[in-house]
Amino acid sequence: MTFSPDSIRVAMVETQFNPQPELALTHKIRQSSRPMEQPHMIGTIYLLNRSDESVTVEVRTGGYVTNDDALENYAGKSRVVVLEPRSALFLETADERSGDFEYHLWYSVAVPLPDGTRATGTFAVRRYARRDFDTYEDDPVLGVNARIIAATDWWPRLAPVQPA
Repeated sequence: MTFSPDSIRVAMVETQFNPQPELALTHKIRQSSRPMEQPHMIGTIYLLNRSDESVTVEVRTGGYVTNDDALENYAGKSRVVVLEPRSALFLETADERSGDFEYHLWYSVAVPLPDGTRATGTFAVRRYARRDFDTYEDDPVLGVNARIIAATDWWPRLAPVQPA
């Protein structure tokens, strides 16, 4: 597949963490047992290049969370990376146990185009609302079933790419 901005996706590989039970002791010890860990979900988030071409992208991250009645911004980072053909770049890990999934995370990606302009897309990883851009599929780059997040919009607006 030749490169188009639609070749860039964000994927989250979700895994369920099930803690192992404590070993049964052969004799009683007078001490408190450790708190029981509950099963929880961990998501590893990647930026994907599904095309057959290398591409340089500028990635900015950010997000927000509600804390009581206040809206707090998540201070993100910005970096420029070269994505090789059919490759993935690790962005971050989110752990439900630590409250990471209460956040609305976003990734803004700027891609230089051959005509000298730049296309900018925004990817939003949400826990609840507006997940209509997400699909679950076997990703050819990661080789596993993942939650694939397409850009909510590209600017300048681009015509949809027809499958080859």
